[in-house]
This record gives sequence, C-alpha cells and structure tokens, in this order.
Amino acid sequence: MLYKLFKRFYQKKHDERGSVLIMVSLGLVALLGCSALVMDYGVVALERRRLVTAADAAALAGAQELIRNAAFPALAQACAVAYAEWNGVDPHKVTASVLPELGEIVVQVENGVEFIFARIFGKTGANVTARARAIAGPVAGIRGLAPFSVIEQPLQFGVKYSLKYSEWKETGLEPGSYGALALGGTGASRYRENIKKGYSQLISIGDELDTEQGNMSGPTAQGIGDLIGANCGCTLENFQPGCPLLVYIPVIRYLADKKKVKVVSFAAFFIDKNNPPKPGNENIVTGTFVEIMSTGPVDRSITPYGIYAVNLVE
Repeated sequence: MLYKLFKRFYQKKHDERGSVLIMVSLGLVALLGCSALVMDYGVVALERRRLVTAADAAALAGAQELIRNAAFPALAQACAVAYAEWNGVDPHKVTASVLPELGEIVVQVENGVEFIFARIFGKTGANVTARARAIAGPVAGIRGLAPFSVIEQPLQFGVKYSLKYSEWKETGLEPGSYGALALGGTGASRYRENIKKGYSQLISIGDELDTEQGNMSGPTAQGIGDLIGANCGCTLENFQPGCPLLVYIPVIRYLADKKKVKVVSFAAFFIDKNNPPKPGNENIVTGTFVEIMSTGPVDRSITPYGIYAVNLVE
C-alpha cells in the first residue's frame, strides 16, 4: 500500500515539473518577443527620429541656398546633401529634388537598421526613411517692425533711403504725416518703444496701418539713439539678425484716407549711425537697403523686397 502511494505521489510531481517546463519555455518565447519589439523596434524609432531631424535640416538649408542662388538649383541640392551628411547620413542615401520655379526643395534620406532579438522570428533588419519638404520666398508677416515706412517702389541693395522724413510733403501723405507709423496706438512713448524694441504683434501683407501724426522729433532722436547705443559692433559689412541697427519696416501703398497705409511687402534697412536724426527740420531717419533671412510665413505671390523666409511644409 505504501509503495503504491509513493509511486502515485512521485508520478504527480514528475507531471507537474513537465508542465512547469513547458510554461517556462512558452514564457521565454514571449519574453524574447517583447524584447524584440521593445529593443529592435525602439532602435528603429530612434533612427527614424534622427533621420527626420537630418531631413528637416537639409531641406531648410537647401531652401535658403535656393534663395541665394535661384538660377543654380544644383547648388541647393548639393547644400541639402551636405547638411544631411553633417547629420550623420550617408550622402549616397540622400535624394534632393528642387523645383526652383516654386521655391521648393524635397529631401529624402534612408538608412538600414539591423535587428538583434527579432532575428529569432526571421526579421534581420529594417530600412528606415524620412522625407522633408521646404519652401522659400518673401516673408508674408513679421513681428518686431520699426514704426517707419518706405513707399512701394523699386529699391536697390546697398543704397540709402529715407525711412522717416523731415518734411511732410516728401511723403505724399497729408500735412502732419512724416512717414512714421502708429503701431499698436499713437503717442510719443509707444512710438519711441517701437523704435527701440520693435512692435511685438504680427503685421501681415494687406494690413492697414495708421500713420503717426506730427514730426515726433524728440522720440525719434531718442529711439534711434537707443539703437546706436545698444549696437555691439555689427556693421553694414558684417551683421546678423538681432543687430540693433538692423530694422524691418513695411513697404506701403497709400490709401484714399491719407491717415492710413496698406502693407504690400517688407524690407530691411541698416540704420545710418553716422547720420542720426537731428531736432526739428533735420529729423530724418536713413538706412541702407539690405537683404536678410528672417522667420515667418512665406507668400511667393508678393513682390520680394529682400526679406525672405523658409518654411517646412512636410
């Protein structure tokens, strides 16, 4: 009797050990499967993120080059490939296509990723791709405008222009207007701050703006004096966005109501620090017309006046 009980107990334990072994084996398979998903496909996600960053940078760089050398689209392609390579992408795995008439460049990059754990399921690797499309053109809206203006006309780079006049008759506006703008409201204090810091709100193509009435001799001289005093050494030959003497202003068209003007484009000028505005009838602001890259929306339907932007659209 004891022998039969022992034999039955031993057989039960043996069967349980076999069941546990099967369950452990199945658990290991599931664990390896999860590892394959977490590790290998995690690597794929990281590689895709890296390629997206590289493609975006390449497209933006190529679009900027397209502005500088619109007649030579191959330079934009070469620039895009170079930027992708600087971001760790094999140049042989970069494709850059340019549509110069649209100011558009498309960049596609790819790279292979080898799997480790997923090999047990017959998956040896994956090909990861990323694509970016950028457009370049005249900027359609700007923050930080100075409260000056220039009338719609052909402008030449490197030439000085009056941005604020000493005689209202020179502006083509009604008596009391000298080319200054009331951005965000009228008044000497607001006007002076807009010269010093730029108007904080977005101004877009087609907006109608109020003109600032009066010569504003003192606030103009104070505001330009603040810009000259804040200059840290940038010059007309060597300046970057953010230079205090670099101002963005609207290119305007006069309206029937002479107290208002319409924005048709934007232009950048380097303030003439050697000829600051003087009191009274010599209260003139002049600046040299320059070309610059900025940030903001792009509108290729407007007449370009030297301020360009690039946007990622895909």
